[in-house]
Amino acid sequence: MKIISWNIRGSHGPQKRRLLKRKISTEKPAVIFLQETKCLSEEICRTGSQAWRGCLAAAVDAQGASGGLAILWDPH
Repeated sequence: MKIISWNIRGSHGPQKRRLLKRKISTEKPAVIFLQETKCLSEEICRTGSQAWRGCLAAAVDAQGASGGLAILWDPH
């Protein structure tokens, strides 16, 4: 089982989204945990599902200086 924990330092921009999608496709983790997402939970869940078909996700929105958290996993 491969688990990735990554301080992504913001996932708003298209460059970070591409990087996240590439990491998911190359590493093929069972679980990926993102810190400092700096975006709304809906955005990170949508990006995750685009990169990783069938994944489940849970996230906490960023609030002020607190960056937000997200966890995505393969239910299989």
